[in-house]
Amino acid sequence: MAQSYLDDLAPEGPLTRYLAACDLAWFDGETLIVHGAVTDENLRLVPGEPDRAASVAAWVASLNGFIAAEVAVWRAELTHPVDPAAESWGGRGIVAYQCPVPGARLNQASVVYGRPTDDAGTPWLPSRAAVDALRRDGVKRLLVGHTPAGDAPALLRDEGFSFVMADNSYGRHELGSRVTVDRAVRVRGETILDGGARVGVAYDEGDRLVGLRDAASGQLVKGRLDTDDYLLFRALPNNEVEQLAVSPRALRERPLLAPYRDEGAGP
Repeated sequence: MAQSYLDDLAPEGPLTRYLAACDLAWFDGETLIVHGAVTDENLRLVPGEPDRAASVAAWVASLNGFIAAEVAVWRAELTHPVDPAAESWGGRGIVAYQCPVPGARLNQASVVYGRPTDDAGTPWLPSRAAVDALRRDGVKRLLVGHTPAGDAPALLRDEGFSFVMADNSYGRHELGSRVTVDRAVRVRGETILDGGARVGVAYDEGDRLVGLRDAASGQLVKGRLDTDDYLLFRALPNNEVEQLAVSPRALRERPLLAPYRDEGAGP
């Protein structure tokens, strides 16, 4: 068993070759994809570089250069034993970057292990300052995984900016969802409501109600159900969630806001 792990991490092992092909971020001029989150702490920062990158495009290039260099040094050092207690060894930088802060479940300085939620799991947009900075660099949408948010991906929206949390592990079912990204983001999945009904859910960036939060209840308008109702989502203690259906008419009577944290969205 131990030998199989060593074989995977050999200089030409399958895991090593996979890591050598990986990027930390992807950007096409409009859509930015990272694993965990974009935060005030990590925006345009690269480990080992003292200053923020000049743009999102430059940041993505530097992040991907960082992981490539780390993996290359690690592969070069695989020919002799590595002492993990040593002050420095090849690849240690990327290992530290993708780890949570000791004693915590997140690392807001990392695009890998940052979390876009509060401690209860409530999803939020990046800060208004971060969203404004992303928009100035042409970013129209941000996609991440890593942090569960119920049965189906969560879309959060402000004017001209969409944020999609595409991880739906730890949901009420084991079905994956389909997220399509071209000129817009489209989501297709399934959810189990609080009453037990299993309902299809589909939505895209064009629906002006999806992605907002009820300022009174804190519920996120998560998507449009196949019944034509809307799906409301709220994180609860102990990794539980609330998933309810509401009619379009009733929803339009609610005080809906862009879901920025600490701006009046939720109790």
